[in-house]
Amino acid sequence: MKKFNISRRALALLLCLCMALASMALISCNGEEAGTNEDAAPADNVEVAEVLRVTKDLSVGDKVTEADLEVVSLRKIDIPVNAVTNKDDVVGKYVKAPIFKGELILASKVSVTDPSTLVDDTVNGGGADENIEYVLISKYDSLVKDGDYTAAINEAIEKNPGKAIYFPDGDYNISDTVVISGNAASSVSFRLSNYATIKAVNWSSKTKAMIRIGVADEADEDIFAASNTYIKGGVIDAAGNATGISLEGGKDIVISNVTVKNAYCGINLKYANNELGATYADLENIAVVGNGEDGSVGVLVDGTYNTLTNIKISDVQYGLKCSETGAHNVFKSVMAIGTSLGTAKDNAGYWDMSGGNEYDVCYSDQFAVGFLIEERCRSTYNACAVTWWSAENDYHVGFKAVDKLNATILYSKVFHDDRVETDAYILVGEDGGEGSVQYPIKQIVSTEYDAVLDKYCNTDILD
Repeated sequence: MKKFNISRRALALLLCLCMALASMALISCNGEEAGTNEDAAPADNVEVAEVLRVTKDLSVGDKVTEADLEVVSLRKIDIPVNAVTNKDDVVGKYVKAPIFKGELILASKVSVTDPSTLVDDTVNGGGADENIEYVLISKYDSLVKDGDYTAAINEAIEKNPGKAIYFPDGDYNISDTVVISGNAASSVSFRLSNYATIKAVNWSSKTKAMIRIGVADEADEDIFAASNTYIKGGVIDAAGNATGISLEGGKDIVISNVTVKNAYCGINLKYANNELGATYADLENIAVVGNGEDGSVGVLVDGTYNTLTNIKISDVQYGLKCSETGAHNVFKSVMAIGTSLGTAKDNAGYWDMSGGNEYDVCYSDQFAVGFLIEERCRSTYNACAVTWWSAENDYHVGFKAVDKLNATILYSKVFHDDRVETDAYILVGEDGGEGSVQYPIKQIVSTEYDAVLDKYCNTDILD
Protein backbone atom coordinates (compact mmCIF):
# COMPACT_ATOMS: atom_id res chain seq x y z
CA MET A 1 0.00 0.00 0.00
CA LYS A 2 1.31 3.42 -0.92
CA LYS A 3 1.79 5.78 1.95
CA PHE A 4 1.06 9.49 1.66
CA ASN A 5 3.17 11.97 3.63
CA ILE A 6 1.23 15.15 4.47
CA SER A 7 3.06 18.08 6.05
CA ARG A 8 1.67 19.81 9.13
CA ARG A 9 1.11 22.99 7.16
CA ALA A 10 -0.90 21.20 4.51
CA LEU A 11 -2.99 19.48 7.20
CA ALA A 12 -3.80 22.84 8.83
CA LEU A 13 -4.93 24.31 5.51
CA LEU A 14 -7.15 21.29 4.90
CA LEU A 15 -8.83 21.67 8.30
CA CYS A 16 -9.51 25.39 7.72
CA LEU A 17 -11.11 24.59 4.38
CA CYS A 18 -13.39 22.01 5.95
CA MET A 19 -14.55 24.42 8.65
CA ALA A 20 -15.32 27.11 6.09
CA LEU A 21 -17.41 24.72 4.01
CA ALA A 22 -19.33 23.61 7.13
CA SER A 23 -20.12 27.20 8.05
CA MET A 24 -21.40 27.96 4.56
CA ALA A 25 -23.67 24.96 4.73
CA LEU A 26 -25.06 26.01 8.08
CA ILE A 27 -25.82 29.52 6.85
CA SER A 28 -27.53 28.08 3.78
CA CYS A 29 -29.70 25.78 5.87
CA ASN A 30 -30.75 28.56 8.20
CA GLY A 31 -31.02 31.37 5.70
CA GLU A 32 -34.69 31.96 6.40
CA GLU A 33 -34.08 32.15 10.16
CA ALA A 34 -31.14 34.53 9.69
CA GLY A 35 -33.43 36.98 7.95
CA THR A 36 -36.02 36.91 10.77
CA ASN A 37 -36.58 40.19 12.70
CA GLU A 38 -38.03 40.76 16.12
CA ASP A 39 -41.51 41.38 14.66
CA ALA A 40 -41.77 37.74 13.64
CA ALA A 41 -43.82 35.58 15.98
CA PRO A 42 -41.67 33.50 18.32
CA ALA A 43 -41.81 29.73 18.17
CA ASP A 44 -44.96 28.13 19.59
CA ASN A 45 -43.11 26.50 22.45
CA VAL A 46 -41.55 29.78 23.73
CA GLU A 47 -43.36 31.87 26.37
CA VAL A 48 -44.02 35.36 25.00
CA ALA A 49 -45.43 38.68 26.21
CA GLU A 50 -46.49 41.97 24.71
CA VAL A 51 -44.34 45.03 25.31
CA LEU A 52 -44.25 48.64 24.12
CA ARG A 53 -41.65 50.24 21.89
CA VAL A 54 -41.45 53.67 20.29
CA THR A 55 -42.18 54.39 16.63
CA LYS A 56 -39.92 57.45 16.41
CA ASP A 57 -37.04 59.13 18.19
CA LEU A 58 -38.10 60.83 21.45
CA SER A 59 -36.03 63.58 23.08
CA VAL A 60 -35.75 64.69 26.70
CA GLY A 61 -38.82 66.75 27.61
CA ASP A 62 -41.13 65.22 24.97
CA LYS A 63 -44.53 64.17 26.24
CA VAL A 64 -45.33 60.60 25.19
CA THR A 65 -48.48 60.15 23.07
CA GLU A 66 -50.28 56.98 22.04
CA ALA A 67 -49.12 57.54 18.45
CA ASP A 68 -45.51 57.25 19.61
CA LEU A 69 -46.04 53.65 20.74
CA GLU A 70 -46.60 50.24 19.23
CA VAL A 71 -47.12 46.82 20.74
CA VAL A 72 -44.80 43.94 19.87
CA SER A 73 -44.55 40.34 21.05
CA LEU A 74 -41.22 39.14 22.38
CA ARG A 75 -39.90 36.18 24.28
CA LYS A 76 -40.27 36.91 28.00
CA ILE A 77 -36.63 36.13 28.60
CA ASP A 78 -35.70 38.97 26.21
CA ILE A 79 -37.83 41.63 27.93
CA PRO A 80 -36.14 43.89 30.54
CA VAL A 81 -37.79 43.79 33.94
CA ASN A 82 -38.62 47.53 33.82
CA ALA A 83 -40.03 47.55 30.30
CA VAL A 84 -43.47 49.18 30.04
CA THR A 85 -46.29 46.87 28.93
CA ASN A 86 -49.33 49.10 29.51
CA LYS A 87 -49.88 52.28 27.48
CA ASP A 88 -51.72 53.91 30.39
CA ASP A 89 -48.48 53.74 32.38
CA VAL A 90 -46.57 55.92 29.94
CA VAL A 91 -48.91 58.06 27.81
CA GLY A 92 -48.80 61.67 29.01
CA LYS A 93 -45.52 61.29 30.84
CA TYR A 94 -42.29 63.15 30.01
CA VAL A 95 -39.16 61.64 28.53
CA LYS A 96 -36.21 61.83 30.95
CA ALA A 97 -33.57 60.29 28.67
CA PRO A 98 -33.45 59.92 24.85
CA ILE A 99 -35.40 56.97 23.42
CA PHE A 100 -34.71 55.95 19.80
CA LYS A 101 -37.06 54.52 17.19
CA GLY A 102 -37.56 50.78 17.69
CA GLU A 103 -36.33 50.89 21.30
CA LEU A 104 -38.37 49.40 24.10
CA ILE A 105 -39.70 52.03 26.47
CA LEU A 106 -38.43 51.62 30.03
CA ALA A 107 -40.13 53.00 33.15
CA SER A 108 -36.86 54.63 34.24
CA LYS A 109 -36.83 56.83 31.12
CA VAL A 110 -40.15 58.59 31.75
CA SER A 111 -41.45 60.81 34.54
CA VAL A 112 -44.70 62.45 35.56
CA THR A 113 -42.73 65.68 36.05
CA ASP A 114 -41.34 67.88 33.29
CA PRO A 115 -37.57 67.17 33.42
CA SER A 116 -36.84 70.83 32.72
CA THR A 117 -37.67 71.41 36.37
CA LEU A 118 -35.52 68.54 37.63
CA VAL A 119 -31.89 67.57 37.88
CA ASP A 120 -30.59 64.04 38.31
CA ASP A 121 -27.93 63.35 40.89
CA THR A 122 -26.43 59.89 41.17
CA VAL A 123 -25.40 58.96 44.68
CA ASN A 124 -24.12 55.80 46.26
CA GLY A 125 -26.81 54.09 48.28
CA GLY A 126 -25.10 51.34 50.18
CA GLY A 127 -23.30 49.99 47.16
CA ALA A 128 -26.10 50.53 44.63
CA ASP A 129 -26.66 53.60 42.50
CA GLU A 130 -29.82 55.48 43.38
CA ASN A 131 -31.38 58.06 41.07
CA ILE A 132 -32.82 61.04 42.97
CA GLU A 133 -34.75 63.95 41.52
CA TYR A 134 -34.52 67.53 42.82
CA VAL A 135 -36.36 70.74 42.06
CA LEU A 136 -33.97 73.16 40.38
CA ILE A 137 -33.78 76.59 42.00
CA SER A 138 -33.27 78.05 38.52
CA LYS A 139 -36.95 77.41 37.86
CA TYR A 140 -37.57 80.54 39.93
CA ASP A 141 -34.95 82.77 38.32
CA SER A 142 -37.65 85.25 37.27
CA LEU A 143 -37.92 86.29 40.94
CA VAL A 144 -34.20 87.10 41.25
CA LYS A 145 -33.64 90.87 41.52
CA ASP A 146 -30.14 92.34 41.27
CA GLY A 147 -28.65 88.95 42.17
CA ASP A 148 -30.84 88.57 45.29
CA TYR A 149 -32.33 85.07 45.48
CA THR A 150 -34.36 85.58 48.68
CA ALA A 151 -37.73 85.73 46.94
CA ALA A 152 -36.83 82.90 44.57
CA ILE A 153 -35.81 80.54 47.38
CA ASN A 154 -38.89 81.38 49.45
CA GLU A 155 -41.11 80.70 46.43
CA ALA A 156 -39.38 77.37 45.82
CA ILE A 157 -39.99 76.40 49.45
CA GLU A 158 -43.66 77.38 49.31
CA LYS A 159 -44.38 75.62 46.01
CA ASN A 160 -42.55 72.36 46.71
CA PRO A 161 -43.46 70.95 50.14
CA GLY A 162 -41.90 67.59 50.86
CA LYS A 163 -39.27 67.97 48.13
CA ALA A 164 -35.57 68.76 47.89
CA ILE A 165 -34.39 71.94 46.18
CA TYR A 166 -31.14 71.73 44.21
CA PHE A 167 -28.60 74.55 43.93
CA PRO A 168 -26.06 74.03 41.11
CA ASP A 169 -22.58 75.56 41.32
CA GLY A 170 -22.80 79.34 41.62
CA ASP A 171 -23.59 82.20 44.03
CA TYR A 172 -27.03 82.71 45.58
CA ASN A 173 -27.21 85.98 47.53
CA ILE A 174 -29.91 86.46 50.15
CA SER A 175 -30.76 89.65 52.04
CA ASP A 176 -33.18 88.12 54.53
CA THR A 177 -33.69 84.88 56.44
CA VAL A 178 -34.88 81.81 54.56
CA VAL A 179 -37.32 79.77 56.66
CA ILE A 180 -37.91 76.02 56.41
CA SER A 181 -40.99 74.85 58.29
CA GLY A 182 -40.92 72.38 61.16
CA ASN A 183 -44.16 70.90 59.88
CA ALA A 184 -43.37 67.66 58.05
CA ALA A 185 -46.14 68.35 55.52
CA SER A 186 -44.61 71.63 54.36
CA SER A 187 -40.88 71.30 55.02
CA VAL A 188 -38.27 71.05 52.27
CA SER A 189 -34.61 70.09 52.04
CA PHE A 190 -31.66 71.85 50.40
CA ARG A 191 -29.09 70.01 48.28
CA LEU A 192 -26.17 72.20 47.24
CA SER A 193 -23.56 71.29 44.66
CA ASN A 194 -20.01 71.37 46.04
CA TYR A 195 -19.35 74.90 44.76
CA ALA A 196 -22.81 76.37 45.31
CA THR A 197 -22.71 79.26 47.80
CA ILE A 198 -25.63 80.88 49.63
CA LYS A 199 -24.29 84.27 50.77
CA ALA A 200 -25.64 86.95 53.11
CA VAL A 201 -25.78 90.46 51.63
CA ASN A 202 -26.95 93.70 53.25
CA TRP A 203 -27.49 91.80 56.51
CA SER A 204 -29.12 93.55 59.45
CA SER A 205 -27.75 91.65 62.47
CA LYS A 206 -24.89 89.26 63.27
CA THR A 207 -27.18 87.12 65.42
CA LYS A 208 -29.82 86.82 62.68
CA ALA A 209 -29.64 83.41 60.97
CA MET A 210 -29.43 83.04 57.21
CA ILE A 211 -31.37 79.76 57.26
CA ARG A 212 -33.82 78.80 59.97
CA ILE A 213 -34.84 75.14 60.03
CA GLY A 214 -37.73 73.58 61.91
CA VAL A 215 -39.78 76.75 62.38
CA ALA A 216 -43.47 76.04 63.05
CA ASP A 217 -46.06 77.53 60.71
CA GLU A 218 -48.57 77.76 63.55
CA ALA A 219 -48.12 77.75 67.32
CA ASP A 220 -50.22 74.61 67.86
CA GLU A 221 -48.48 72.44 65.26
CA ASP A 222 -46.73 69.31 66.42
CA ILE A 223 -43.20 70.21 65.40
CA PHE A 224 -41.91 67.22 67.37
CA ALA A 225 -43.01 64.99 64.48
CA ALA A 226 -40.24 63.82 62.17
CA SER A 227 -39.64 66.18 59.28
CA ASN A 228 -36.64 64.41 57.70
CA THR A 229 -35.30 67.78 56.57
CA TYR A 230 -31.69 68.07 55.48
CA ILE A 231 -29.10 70.49 54.15
CA LYS A 232 -26.31 68.77 52.26
CA GLY A 233 -23.28 70.12 50.45
CA GLY A 234 -22.13 73.56 49.41
CA VAL A 235 -21.17 76.70 51.29
CA ILE A 236 -23.10 79.01 53.58
CA ASP A 237 -21.22 82.34 53.55
CA ALA A 238 -22.25 84.68 56.36
CA ALA A 239 -19.95 87.40 54.96
CA GLY A 240 -18.82 88.34 58.49
CA ASN A 241 -22.21 89.83 59.34
CA ALA A 242 -24.59 86.95 60.06
CA THR A 243 -25.26 83.66 61.80
CA GLY A 244 -25.22 80.72 59.40
CA ILE A 245 -27.84 78.08 60.24
CA SER A 246 -30.32 77.91 63.10
CA LEU A 247 -32.11 74.64 64.00
CA GLU A 248 -35.22 75.39 66.02
CA GLY A 249 -37.66 72.49 65.86
CA GLY A 250 -38.82 69.50 63.90
CA LYS A 251 -37.08 66.18 64.32
CA ASP A 252 -34.39 64.06 62.65
CA ILE A 253 -32.82 67.02 60.87
CA VAL A 254 -29.51 66.37 59.09
CA ILE A 255 -26.81 68.85 58.11
CA SER A 256 -23.87 67.25 56.34
CA ASN A 257 -20.91 68.01 54.07
CA VAL A 258 -21.48 71.75 54.49
CA THR A 259 -19.02 74.60 54.99
CA VAL A 260 -20.24 77.60 57.00
CA LYS A 261 -17.79 80.47 56.78
CA ASN A 262 -17.29 84.11 57.85
CA ALA A 263 -19.95 83.61 60.51
CA TYR A 264 -20.40 85.36 63.84
CA CYS A 265 -22.10 82.12 64.87
CA GLY A 266 -21.78 79.19 62.49
CA ILE A 267 -24.58 76.88 63.62
CA ASN A 268 -27.05 77.37 66.47
CA LEU A 269 -28.87 74.29 67.77
CA LYS A 270 -31.69 75.95 69.66
CA TYR A 271 -33.89 74.63 72.43
CA ALA A 272 -36.80 73.16 70.48
CA ASN A 273 -40.45 73.86 71.16
CA ASN A 274 -41.22 70.52 72.80
CA GLU A 275 -41.05 69.03 76.26
CA LEU A 276 -37.42 67.92 75.85
CA GLY A 277 -36.10 70.86 73.89
CA ALA A 278 -34.84 68.28 71.40
CA THR A 279 -34.45 68.23 67.62
CA TYR A 280 -32.53 64.92 67.52
CA ALA A 281 -30.40 66.50 64.80
CA ASP A 282 -27.36 64.90 63.21
CA LEU A 283 -24.52 67.16 62.11
CA GLU A 284 -21.65 65.47 60.32
CA ASN A 285 -18.68 66.32 58.12
CA ILE A 286 -19.00 70.09 58.60
CA ALA A 287 -16.44 72.89 58.57
CA VAL A 288 -17.22 76.13 60.41
CA VAL A 289 -14.99 79.18 59.96
CA GLY A 290 -15.84 82.21 62.10
CA ASN A 291 -15.34 85.91 61.51
CA GLY A 292 -12.63 86.19 64.22
CA GLU A 293 -14.55 88.70 66.34
CA ASP A 294 -15.04 88.85 70.09
CA GLY A 295 -18.10 86.80 70.99
CA SER A 296 -17.93 84.64 67.87
CA VAL A 297 -18.90 80.97 68.29
CA GLY A 298 -18.46 78.05 65.92
CA VAL A 299 -21.37 75.92 67.15
CA LEU A 300 -23.75 77.15 69.85
CA VAL A 301 -25.82 74.40 71.47
CA ASP A 302 -28.93 75.49 73.35
CA GLY A 303 -30.92 72.30 72.73
CA THR A 304 -30.74 68.65 73.69
CA TYR A 305 -30.21 65.19 72.18
CA ASN A 306 -28.18 66.16 69.14
CA THR A 307 -25.18 64.31 67.70
CA LEU A 308 -22.24 66.11 66.10
CA THR A 309 -19.60 64.05 64.29
CA ASN A 310 -16.44 65.08 62.43
CA ILE A 311 -16.82 68.84 62.86
CA LYS A 312 -13.93 71.28 62.27
CA ILE A 313 -14.14 74.78 63.78
CA SER A 314 -11.73 77.71 63.46
CA ASP A 315 -11.34 81.49 63.71
CA VAL A 316 -13.73 82.01 66.62
CA GLN A 317 -13.51 83.05 70.26
CA TYR A 318 -15.30 79.89 71.39
CA GLY A 319 -15.27 76.74 69.30
CA LEU A 320 -18.23 74.77 70.66
CA LYS A 321 -20.37 76.27 73.41
CA CYS A 322 -23.18 74.57 75.33
CA SER A 323 -25.44 77.05 77.10
CA GLU A 324 -27.27 76.30 80.36
CA THR A 325 -29.97 74.41 78.41
CA GLY A 326 -27.59 72.58 76.06
CA ALA A 327 -27.56 69.16 77.71
CA HIS A 328 -27.47 65.48 76.73
CA ASN A 329 -25.68 65.96 73.44
CA VAL A 330 -22.95 63.80 71.91
CA PHE A 331 -19.84 65.29 70.30
CA LYS A 332 -17.55 62.93 68.38
CA SER A 333 -14.30 63.87 66.63
CA VAL A 334 -14.80 67.61 66.90
CA MET A 335 -11.70 69.73 66.22
CA ALA A 336 -11.53 73.35 67.38
CA ILE A 337 -8.57 75.45 66.20
CA GLY A 338 -7.94 78.94 67.56
CA THR A 339 -6.39 81.13 64.89
CA SER A 340 -7.35 84.76 65.39
CA LEU A 341 -7.41 86.08 68.94
CA GLY A 342 -3.71 86.32 69.72
CA THR A 343 -2.72 86.30 73.39
CA ALA A 344 -6.19 86.81 74.88
CA LYS A 345 -6.97 84.50 77.78
CA ASP A 346 -10.73 84.71 77.33
CA ASN A 347 -11.15 82.10 74.62
CA ALA A 348 -11.72 78.36 74.66
CA GLY A 349 -12.05 75.45 72.32
CA TYR A 350 -15.07 74.16 74.27
CA TRP A 351 -17.26 75.83 76.88
CA ASP A 352 -19.84 73.74 78.72
CA MET A 353 -22.34 75.56 80.94
CA SER A 354 -24.78 72.64 81.21
CA GLY A 355 -24.38 68.92 81.80
CA GLY A 356 -24.83 65.39 80.60
CA ASN A 357 -22.91 65.99 77.39
CA GLU A 358 -20.42 63.47 76.04
CA TYR A 359 -17.17 64.57 74.39
CA ASP A 360 -15.48 61.70 72.60
CA VAL A 361 -12.04 62.22 70.98
CA CYS A 362 -12.47 65.99 70.74
CA TYR A 363 -9.45 68.19 70.10
CA SER A 364 -8.50 71.77 70.96
CA ASP A 365 -5.55 73.57 69.39
CA GLN A 366 -4.16 77.04 70.26
CA PHE A 367 -7.04 78.25 72.43
CA ALA A 368 -5.97 79.66 75.80
CA VAL A 369 -8.22 77.05 77.46
CA GLY A 370 -8.99 73.76 75.81
CA PHE A 371 -12.11 72.85 77.80
CA LEU A 372 -13.82 75.48 79.98
CA ILE A 373 -16.13 73.82 82.50
CA GLU A 374 -18.85 75.48 84.59
CA GLU A 375 -19.80 74.14 88.03
CA ARG A 376 -23.15 72.73 86.91
CA CYS A 377 -21.44 70.80 84.10
CA ARG A 378 -21.49 67.06 84.75
CA SER A 379 -20.30 66.06 81.32
CA THR A 380 -17.80 63.36 80.35
CA TYR A 381 -14.61 64.06 78.40
CA ASN A 382 -13.18 60.87 76.91
CA ALA A 383 -9.83 60.66 75.09
CA CYS A 384 -9.81 64.38 74.39
CA ALA A 385 -6.61 66.30 73.63
CA VAL A 386 -5.36 69.86 74.02
CA THR A 387 -2.31 71.30 72.31
CA TRP A 388 -0.81 74.56 71.07
CA TRP A 389 1.07 75.10 67.85
CA SER A 390 2.55 78.40 69.07
CA ALA A 391 3.73 79.97 72.34
CA GLU A 392 2.37 83.36 71.30
CA ASN A 393 -0.38 82.98 73.85
CA ASP A 394 1.42 82.38 77.17
CA TYR A 395 -1.64 80.91 78.89
CA HIS A 396 -1.94 77.18 78.15
CA VAL A 397 -4.58 75.36 80.22
CA GLY A 398 -6.07 72.04 79.18
CA PHE A 399 -9.13 71.80 81.45
CA LYS A 400 -10.35 74.72 83.51
CA ALA A 401 -13.17 74.47 86.04
CA VAL A 402 -14.53 77.97 86.66
CA ASP A 403 -15.66 76.98 90.15
CA LYS A 404 -16.08 73.42 91.45
CA LEU A 405 -15.22 70.50 89.15
CA ASN A 406 -18.15 68.12 88.65
CA ALA A 407 -17.21 66.73 85.25
CA THR A 408 -15.34 63.48 84.56
CA ILE A 409 -12.16 63.56 82.48
CA LEU A 410 -10.99 60.20 81.09
CA TYR A 411 -7.82 59.23 79.17
CA SER A 412 -7.30 62.80 78.04
CA LYS A 413 -4.09 64.55 76.97
CA VAL A 414 -2.69 68.03 77.51
CA PHE A 415 0.60 68.72 75.79
CA HIS A 416 3.18 70.34 78.06
CA ASP A 417 4.91 73.54 76.90
CA ASP A 418 7.54 74.99 79.28
CA ARG A 419 7.95 78.12 77.10
CA VAL A 420 4.81 79.77 78.48
CA GLU A 421 4.04 81.46 81.80
CA THR A 422 0.96 79.36 82.63
CA ASP A 423 1.10 75.69 81.65
CA ALA A 424 -1.49 73.43 83.24
CA TYR A 425 -3.22 70.12 82.71
CA ILE A 426 -6.10 71.30 84.90
CA LEU A 427 -7.03 74.34 86.99
CA VAL A 428 -9.94 74.37 89.44
CA GLY A 429 -11.47 77.58 90.78
CA GLU A 430 -12.97 76.15 93.97
CA ASP A 431 -12.56 72.94 95.95
CA GLY A 432 -15.38 70.60 96.83
CA GLY A 433 -16.63 69.27 93.50
CA GLU A 434 -17.55 65.69 92.68
CA GLY A 435 -15.60 65.48 89.43
CA SER A 436 -12.39 63.61 88.73
CA VAL A 437 -9.50 63.10 86.35
CA GLN A 438 -8.86 59.46 85.43
CA TYR A 439 -5.88 57.96 83.63
CA PRO A 440 -4.10 61.07 82.36
CA ILE A 441 -1.02 60.56 80.15
CA LYS A 442 2.23 60.88 82.12
CA GLN A 443 4.57 62.46 79.60
CA ILE A 444 2.25 65.38 78.94
CA VAL A 445 1.51 66.36 82.52
CA SER A 446 2.81 69.79 83.54
CA THR A 447 4.98 69.46 86.65
CA GLU A 448 4.00 72.96 87.78
CA TYR A 449 0.42 71.83 88.36
CA ASP A 450 0.99 68.27 89.50
CA ALA A 451 -0.52 69.14 92.88
CA VAL A 452 -3.86 70.14 91.30
CA LEU A 453 -3.87 67.09 89.09
CA ASP A 454 -3.04 64.77 91.98
CA LYS A 455 -5.93 66.16 93.99
CA TYR A 456 -8.52 65.18 91.38
CA CYS A 457 -6.84 62.11 89.88
CA ASN A 458 -7.95 58.92 91.65
CA THR A 459 -6.32 56.48 89.22
CA ASP A 460 -2.89 55.64 87.92
CA ILE A 461 -1.18 58.03 85.52
CA LEU A 462 -0.58 56.14 82.30
CA ASP A 463 2.78 55.92 80.59
